[in-house]
Amino acid sequence: MTAITVPDAKPLQLEDREMVGRFLALAPHELSPYHFINIFIWRALFTISWRIIDDCLCVFFSDAHGCFMYLPPLGKKVQEKTIAECFELMDSANRRTGMSRIENVEAVRAQWYRSLGYAVREKAPDYICRQKDLAALAGDAYKSKRSTYNFFVRRYNYEYREYQPSDAAACSRLCRNWQQERSVAGSDDLYRYMLEDNVRVQDELLRFSSELAPEGRVVLVDSVIAGYTFGFSLRPDMFCIAFEVCLKAYKGLAQFIFREFCRELTGYASINIMDDSGLENLKKLKKSYRPVQQVPNFIISQQ
Repeated sequence: MTAITVPDAKPLQLEDREMVGRFLALAPHELSPYHFINIFIWRALFTISWRIIDDCLCVFFSDAHGCFMYLPPLGKKVQEKTIAECFELMDSANRRTGMSRIENVEAVRAQWYRSLGYAVREKAPDYICRQKDLAALAGDAYKSKRSTYNFFVRRYNYEYREYQPSDAAACSRLCRNWQQERSVAGSDDLYRYMLEDNVRVQDELLRFSSELAPEGRVVLVDSVIAGYTFGFSLRPDMFCIAFEVCLKAYKGLAQFIFREFCRELTGYASINIMDDSGLENLKKLKKSYRPVQQVPNFIISQQ
């Protein structure tokens, strides 16, 4: 089925990166979707388009089922009529009621939308940790993670290095092995669908890794890539670790690559380790790294 289109919207291209970056830079952000990389890679699942409305950048995600806004309008001054026009565009494109919505709205703006009469509901928050905590893994709270980290260091013949675009094919194969490993372990159909979506999004990142230039690291065990991680600078004092893929066969690899990456991020006070997608096992994992903050995230829709 063909994706629903938004009238007069332009398809998002790599060449739009600077323009999108200017709008994102108009205010500081803590939520991970507020970066060009974390917008662009969703092209694997959606048709992404944009329009300038009342001097605001409006980003629309569309597929065969409907259209929504991935971010609220971005501009120096967002007006009530701009929001109304965005919903009119979405409503005109959507075949079903209830599809039109604005996702990833920050807490600082949520109350304003509520005052305009829109419905506001909370989604999974992003987790924020202190860089120095993740680098040191000190104290009883991190005892288990230190132990598995040390096991990996002692047990395996490894190399930790910067990701190179020539690693893309090997990382893509690894990601599919990772997906299969977790699909077998999980019996939930929704979880399996989410895994498939995750793999497709990561493939898009790997495909355009040269152009998008995320910060990436790989770990080789016996000269074969066994794990990788990617992230990006969300703001001058906060880095976001967006992806981490490691096979369970190598005990301690996940703890090792995560800690080593965090150790390098000395210029950042905070690390955003993303949300938990509403999954209890992922929530438990995120909280095991002792986040100091959970950044609220909201979805806006019509009453």
